[in-house]
Amino acid sequence: MEKPPKVRENKLEDLQKAGVEAYRKRDFKAALEHFTAALSRPESWAGRGLSNPKSYELFNLRAAVYEKMDGKLEEAANDAKKMIRLDKKSVPGYLRAGKVLGLMGKWEAALRMYRYGLERVPQEDNERKVLVGMCEKVEARVEKMRNDAKRTDPLSALPLELVDLIMLMTDFRSMIRCQRVCKSWRDFFRNYYYHTYRKLDFFHAVTAPKEKTLDKYINLSRLPGRDPIEEITFSHFFTRGNDMLVKKCISECPSLHTLKIPRVLGMSVGASCFGDGQLLQTLVLGCRVDIEDLAGILQASKRLQRLECHSVRIRRFISGALPWWYGAEYPNLEVIVLKLDQEADLPRVSDMRVSELEVDLPRAMPNLRSFATTDRGPVRFFHLLDFTSFQHLEQFLSHNEFGIHFPYLPQSITSLTIRGNHLIKSTSIPLPNLHTLSISENNVVTNGFISSVLSYLRSPSPLRVLNLSQCSCIEAAELSWLLAEGHCDYLEELYLEGLSGFGDQVTREMGCLGWLKGLDISRTRVTGVGLMNIVNGVGRKRAEKIGREKGVEWVKIVMCDWVGLDAIELARKLGVKVTYVAPKLPALRERRVRYGYT
Repeated sequence: MEKPPKVRENKLEDLQKAGVEAYRKRDFKAALEHFTAALSRPESWAGRGLSNPKSYELFNLRAAVYEKMDGKLEEAANDAKKMIRLDKKSVPGYLRAGKVLGLMGKWEAALRMYRYGLERVPQEDNERKVLVGMCEKVEARVEKMRNDAKRTDPLSALPLELVDLIMLMTDFRSMIRCQRVCKSWRDFFRNYYYHTYRKLDFFHAVTAPKEKTLDKYINLSRLPGRDPIEEITFSHFFTRGNDMLVKKCISECPSLHTLKIPRVLGMSVGASCFGDGQLLQTLVLGCRVDIEDLAGILQASKRLQRLECHSVRIRRFISGALPWWYGAEYPNLEVIVLKLDQEADLPRVSDMRVSELEVDLPRAMPNLRSFATTDRGPVRFFHLLDFTSFQHLEQFLSHNEFGIHFPYLPQSITSLTIRGNHLIKSTSIPLPNLHTLSISENNVVTNGFISSVLSYLRSPSPLRVLNLSQCSCIEAAELSWLLAEGHCDYLEELYLEGLSGFGDQVTREMGCLGWLKGLDISRTRVTGVGLMNIVNGVGRKRAEKIGREKGVEWVKIVMCDWVGLDAIELARKLGVKVTYVAPKLPALRERRVRYGYT
C-alpha cells in the first residue's frame, strides 16, 4: 500500500485533499484520520461553530467514509444530523441522512427525513429536484414493502403437516405453475417436496411431451427422499411416434401402476408397447385399440386391475373364432370398460360359439367386480351369456341403441345402469341387493317391469337411487305402483326427467318418501304448486334426523313451463337448491300465484 502523502499540520485544505485521495484509493482508515484531524482544527469553525461551510463539507465527507466501513452506520447518521443542525436549508444533509437510514434498513424513517427536508429547503434551490426524486423513489419502495408484508408466504407461515395435506390435493399441473412464482417455491418443489413427480399429468399440455422432458422428470424422481413415479397421463397431442415413450416410461419407472393415454385421432396402440408392464394396475386407453391386442395387453400386464378401452376396433371376424379372453387367466382384473367403434364390423350372433364362452368367461375373470359397455359395444359378445357365475360382480353398465336382449346377472349386483332400448325379460334380473337402478332412454321398459325388479329386493330395501328418465312407456300419472310395497322407503335420489304424465297430483303421493334428498322432474307437467308440495312434504324423516327445516336438498326443474319464479324463490328461501332453466313461455316468468302445501 502506498504511504499517505505528508501534510502540513497547519493547512486545513491539505488535510481535506489527503482524505479525498485516500478515499479514492479505498484506504478508508487513513481518510477517516484526515477528515477527523481537519474537523479538530480551530479554523474549521467560525465564531461558535455554527456557520462555517467548511465544517459542513467535512462532516459530509466523513459520513461517506463511515458508510463504507463495517459497523459505522450509526457514526455516519450522527454526522448527517450535525450537517442538518449546521444548515437546515441545505439539501446535502437531508440526502446524506436519508441514504444512511436506507442502508440501515429504516426506509420509512428515510422517507420521513426526505419529507422533512422538502418542508425546509426553499423552492428556488437548484438541488431541491434531487431531493424530490429521492423522496419519490423511497416512497415507492416503502409502498412495495407494505404490500409485500400483506402477502405472507404460506409455505413458510403454515405448519409442515398442513402444507403436506394441501400439496397432496394439488395436481401436477398446479405444482409446475407454482414453481414459476418465485425461486424459493421452485426450490421447494424441485428439491424438498417428495410428492412433486409422483403423478405426471400432461393432459393439458399444448404439445406432446418430449423424451428429454420425461428424462428430466424421471431423474428428479430418483433423487434421495423422493417418491417414485406412480402415474403418467399423456396429452391429447400424443402421436404415432410417441408409442416409444410408453415403452420408455414402463421400462424406466418400476413403480408405475397407472397409465392413461387420451383419445387421439388416427392413433392406435398395440400390445408391444406394454411388454414390461408387469406392475401396471390401471390402464386407460382413449386411443384406438384392435380387439386382437386386448389379450396381448392383459397378458403383458399380469397385475392389471382396471382396463378401460374407449375405442375398440374389430377389423374382421372369422366365423367360429374364439374371443380374446378364451384360454387366458386374468385373476386380478376387477374393472373392465369397453367401447366399440361405430364403424366396426360387428359379428353376428350365429357366429359366436356361445356354449364354450359361457364356461370360459367366468374362469378368465373370476374376480370381476364392474363391467361396462357403451354404444354398439361388446354387448353383442355377452348378451347371450349367463353372468350368474360371477360371484363378485357388483356393477353392470350398458349403453346400446339396438333392441337386443340383456344378459342374466348375478344376485351380487348392487348397481345396474341400462341406457338404450334393451329388450329385457323381468325373469332374468333377480337382484335383491340392488342399491342403484338406472334405466334411461328406453322405449320398452314398463311399470310392470320396474315393479318386477323391485319385488326381488330384500327387506329393508337397499335401494337408494332410482333413475327412470326418458322412458316413454312409464306411466307416471300416479306412483302407487312404485311406492305401495315399501321398496322406495329409503330412496335418496329419484330421477323422473321427461315423464310427461308426472304432474301436481303425483306430488301429493310422495310424502311417504321420508328420506329423499334429491329429485329431478325436468320436462314434466309439474307447476309451482307441485314444487311446493315436494318441498314441504318430501324427506320429513331425514329432516328430523339431520335437524333441517326441510328434508329435500335439491330439485331439478329444467324446462318446466308451468313453474313460476315466485315458487322457485320461495323454495330457495326454505333452503332447497333449485336448478332452473327459464320456461319457453315468457308470460309465465312474472306470474304470481299463492303457493302452499295441499
